[in-house]
Amino acid sequence: MLKDLSKTTPEEIYSSGTPLETPECAWNTGTKPLAEWLEGQEVTFLRQWYDTLNPDLLGPDIHWHNADGSPYGGIFIGAEAIKDGYFRPVHRDFDNWRVTVEEVNGSGNEGIIIVRGHFHGRARTTGIEVVVPFANFWKVRAGEIVSMQQYTDTRILADALSGKVPPRQIKTRLG
Repeated sequence: MLKDLSKTTPEEIYSSGTPLETPECAWNTGTKPLAEWLEGQEVTFLRQWYDTLNPDLLGPDIHWHNADGSPYGGIFIGAEAIKDGYFRPVHRDFDNWRVTVEEVNGSGNEGIIIVRGHFHGRARTTGIEVVVPFANFWKVRAGEIVSMQQYTDTRILADALSGKVPPRQIKTRLG
């Protein structure tokens, strides 16, 4: 079953390892409530996940597939691996990392839930601000989230970290 950690503080989430900035997220569903898109416990999970970006909401066996070619690309299994392989490095490299969700589609009943939106942040080494489109495909089996596959523009992240492209050329919109 999905964990309910909605009252967990960011300090508790990232209590081990390097201190991180508080994760932020803007849940942007426009005028349509998320509950109209999805039903069941997956609604609760996705709200908690995108509102808190709390890896501890994920199960110990979840397979997290970050986009190949990303500075944070790879497959991570379980919350601790996701923290170490994705969240800590992202917060090390970017200030004010946050997520806006623009669209949620699919069925949580033995299927795929697709979440589309943007990552936002400012590269600490270069000062370049990014708006990076993403699509996350969440797989649900027997009422539990079992995997997430991320698709994103990995070049934007790499260029922001290296300083190769001016900020106005790095910003993009998925439309």
